[in-house]
Amino acid sequence: MSHKITAAHNTIYNCPRAGICINDGTWGGHIIEHNDIWETVRETGEHGPFNSWGRERQWKTRPGKTGNFDTKLTRLDAIDNTIIRNNRIANYRKSISAGNWTIDLDDGSSYFEIYNNLSLGSSIKLRDGMARKVFNNITVSAVPSGWHAWPKDSEDEIYKNIFVIAGTVPGKKAPTRNFIRTVKLPDDQEWSKNYNHNSYWNVNYPVNFDLAETFDITLWKAQGYDVDSYIGNPHFVDPLNGNYQVKEDSPVLKQGFKNFPMDKFGHEMTRILPFGADFETSKTVTLKADVEAGHKAEIFYTTDGSEPTLKSIPYTAPFTVTKTTTVKAITFTDEGLASGFTTEATFTKVDQVTYPSWLSTLLAGKFEGEIEQERGALQKDVYGATMINIGEDPDLIDANGGYNYGCYIKLIKKRGRMWTNAGLTKGWVIQKVNGVDVPGVRELYKIVNTSKGKTLKVTAVKNYESKVFDVQVK
Repeated sequence: MSHKITAAHNTIYNCPRAGICINDGTWGGHIIEHNDIWETVRETGEHGPFNSWGRERQWKTRPGKTGNFDTKLTRLDAIDNTIIRNNRIANYRKSISAGNWTIDLDDGSSYFEIYNNLSLGSSIKLRDGMARKVFNNITVSAVPSGWHAWPKDSEDEIYKNIFVIAGTVPGKKAPTRNFIRTVKLPDDQEWSKNYNHNSYWNVNYPVNFDLAETFDITLWKAQGYDVDSYIGNPHFVDPLNGNYQVKEDSPVLKQGFKNFPMDKFGHEMTRILPFGADFETSKTVTLKADVEAGHKAEIFYTTDGSEPTLKSIPYTAPFTVTKTTTVKAITFTDEGLASGFTTEATFTKVDQVTYPSWLSTLLAGKFEGEIEQERGALQKDVYGATMINIGEDPDLIDANGGYNYGCYIKLIKKRGRMWTNAGLTKGWVIQKVNGVDVPGVRELYKIVNTSKGKTLKVTAVKNYESKVFDVQVK
């Protein structure tokens, strides 16, 4: 447990799990800013480059266990807001793990201010917490934002963001159609009292898209969300070279969005920009000095793999490489002392540069692949209960605490009284019958269909609890 920690100007990449993880919201007050985080969560799933777990005292009253948070408890531990701002958090590789959101707020994470962040290749997830303000961010991704299991009266606010959907989710062929994936949100009231002035552009489907799975823009506004939203191209300055600021005449500025710097992400020692890249004919390389070396500092670099010294090439202006090259650079003070460490980046000449689907679609301004119908998780009626193979739906796995096999109960109809009579309701995940694992819906249906007149011992899980139900099959 800690209070008011600042993590600033870090460059974090090639990690097995998160780049930064807040393991407990007690006592809050942290500032996470000006970090450059990418290529993380390489060895696991259901996690993010930035990840947080709440689980303070209010977690005992989490949604699904009592129906809502006890809001009196939420400020006893997270006493100050945590701020996440001015970070670039990305997934550049062509295959990412399921649930790998760039900013992943989990398990009751509450009282966060998230603004001026650039999310590339994935998006933001907010799960079962209180009072998260998400504003003035940019996300460009094929992964919809994940709004999961918010409590009633969550006090969450989503406003003045730019949301761009482009390309296909890794492992799938169908281009993404919707901006948000909602799971287990309140269905009897608005999710947020301040959900407005956002800007949306679906490069895959400029016209025929959905905001959420069952909400087109007209129905979305009728529900009270984004009444004053903008739909259309935000007009980024130069996304190929990493500048996602919008142009001076961009309509999103009228929504209240404000540009934020694109050159302040990551460490402030000697920098090579870009930090390595593939190229076809040539690539321009820019060097920046270590900020601690003073205004008279000089950078020296090499392009032959050798260690740079004061006798190496002095940097005076951006230079161009035309073949595969490893650039090494270091800053020296005016007294000739090395400042910081040698920085190294490799630029590789290739026949053709390939980009992840979200970036290639963004650059082309349209989806260029073959549009195929997306196949969702298997869903089937089992004696009056609509059930889903949870193992085939990453968002359901996430929203239910990581359970990755069994049958998620989406809905129980009136004719499904045998389930409700046993005490089962929507949201439970059936995993065993009579002590035997049930991996999916087909297996469950087969067992029930051959057990008429019998009572089954059904083991189900929900919110990290397991319970056995006596289900009498009729």
